[in-house]
Amino acid sequence: MGTQVLVPFRGCEDSTRHLKLMGDLGQVVPMKYNPRDEDYVKAVMAKANVVINLIGREFETRNYSFEEVNHGMAESFIFVYTFFYSSRSVFMMILYIYLS
Repeated sequence: MGTQVLVPFRGCEDSTRHLKLMGDLGQVVPMKYNPRDEDYVKAVMAKANVVINLIGREFETRNYSFEEVNHGMAESFIFVYTFFYSSRSVFMMILYIYLS
């Protein structure tokens, strides 16, 4: 039995291609999802033992603002985690702080 790393992504399928080289065959599993849909978030977290929120970006996109990504989506992830999965897994939130 090995470890699988589920990598949810919201961009094009080529954006996670470089991550597959980081593990053995079948170890890194990219999963396309929509962070605005709670069912997708539940599906991604369903089999996880550890959840690490790394959704933040250094720049805004035309579809996602800083407020939505760094506050709204993080809040919805925490809600889904605490409501459905808090008894069996660990949730880590990585905060990005950029000082210039």
